[in-house]
Amino acid sequence: MLLVMRANERLLEGRTSMGGHIGGTFTRLFVFGAVPVYTATIGPWWGMGVYFAGFFTPLALYALVLQQRYKREARE
Repeated sequence: MLLVMRANERLLEGRTSMGGHIGGTFTRLFVFGAVPVYTATIGPWWGMGVYFAGFFTPLALYALVLQQRYKREARE
């Protein structure tokens, strides 16, 4: 999720072309989406929990960093 958010920010700022953004999105979907789900389904039952923890941990960390940044900017 962190990579997706950063890629969206680069697209909105004009630092990435639409074609590059789409290509990167499909690559991320396959590498970070399809492959881990496949390995979690053929592996042990707890593999899906590890997959979801790895998926949502960067998102939660990004939200915390963003919240701290907003609070710091509000004080200035």
